Amino acid sequence: MEINEENQGIFIDYKIWTIDNLNLNEKIILADIHNKSKLKGYKGYIKKTNTISEEIGIQESNVIEAFKTLSKKGYINNSPVRKLNKGVVKTLINYRNINKELFKKAERFEIDEENSFYKKNNQGIFIYR
Repeated sequence: MEINEENQGIFIDYKIWTIDNLNLNEKIILADIHNKSKLKGYKGYIKKTNTISEEIGIQESNVIEAFKTLSKKGYINNSPVRKLNKGVVKTLINYRNINKELFKKAERFEIDEENSFYKKNNQGIFIYR
């Protein structure tokens, strides 16, 4: 099945969907980072947790937990941009990026070809919103 731009939801590439040690929330978040990383001018994933919560429809506390566990498992790296303002250090932006080495080496499971979708020639699954 081919997915077009009119479909509302999130596309999860098989490279993410088939990772054994991630739960559904972690896969959705990682997929969003992965999908955004393909955009021109991408510098890092900076979407706020409340925005992700609204877009995906999961509680913000679950988004925060997914980021923590993705970072703990090594799938994402955090690069905070900090600024000193009147003696106080503030984090302005927290760029998140996929750890490509661990991503490539992750243990994966197999799925039948007939259970897949294609988006711009990438195989995966599509979760409708």
